[in-house]
Amino acid sequence: MRVRGAPLGLSELEQLIRLSSRLGRPDPLLALEPADLKLTAERLLEPRLFSIANKAGELSAALGTTERAIVLSLAGGFLGAIAITALFGSLLPTPPSDPFDF
Repeated sequence: MRVRGAPLGLSELEQLIRLSSRLGRPDPLLALEPADLKLTAERLLEPRLFSIANKAGELSAALGTTERAIVLSLAGGFLGAIAITALFGSLLPTPPSDPFDF
């Protein structure tokens, strides 16, 4: 028995998945409350997100002013290219889905 409002451990999630597959029904997984799932997801993802943020911070600290400007301009150019592609891609006429539609 576990405390309500506490995140599930990875082994507890594996047990629920095994039980659900053994029963052939998703009832054990559906019994979880959304708050429990949210806490569990935060518990599992938080260390990974922090490590990614720390690596980005370390990379940023290692770069000099000129290198930061280069990286930011490349990222801005990349995002601009994506925006232009998305804009002009949606403005181009799409071929008809019906071959007899002229």
